[in-house]
Amino acid sequence: MMLVYSRPFFRTCEIVCNHAARVLLNPNLLGRADVQDSLADLNRRRVDHQLVLRELGRSHDAVCAECQGRCCHGPRERDAFTDRVLQHPDSPHLGARRRTEAPNNGNACPELTPEGCRLPLEQRPVQCSAYFCGDAVKKLSGEECRAGIRALAGLMKVQIGTVRLAVKSRLSIRQGGASSS
Repeated sequence: MMLVYSRPFFRTCEIVCNHAARVLLNPNLLGRADVQDSLADLNRRRVDHQLVLRELGRSHDAVCAECQGRCCHGPRERDAFTDRVLQHPDSPHLGARRRTEAPNNGNACPELTPEGCRLPLEQRPVQCSAYFCGDAVKKLSGEECRAGIRALAGLMKVQIGTVRLAVKSRLSIRQGGASSS
């Protein structure tokens, strides 16, 4: 069941939420105190869920390093809109991918090293923390899988919360709230 949550459920939620939030968000309101507070709360929740997944995937880095990133076909899909908004809400580059100085090692993510991901947990894209391949899931107990499913469901709620915030920002324009601080 962990594989189902980690892949099709989570990935579908991520794709839909990222595109919906990107299209709906009024970037002019990102500086507003209430929006900043909401983003900070969503980001705290994101990191909390990622910490649970990180603990569960303590062998994940070794599995990823051994596989050489065959699952991670470059950073194209991993630096999603919600990652950029939650991690760096003041970023002027909401439509661009994060650029890195890490060398690209073929088809693998440029953040992947022989020891695993070089990004600190709190800066890793949500998808990277949420993805567990079959080899990684095999190392988890039943209770760990249940904890992982709860954390994945929590991350999906964070993504949905980002869409809700984007909708509120769009409605704020229609109600004349864009000029208030």
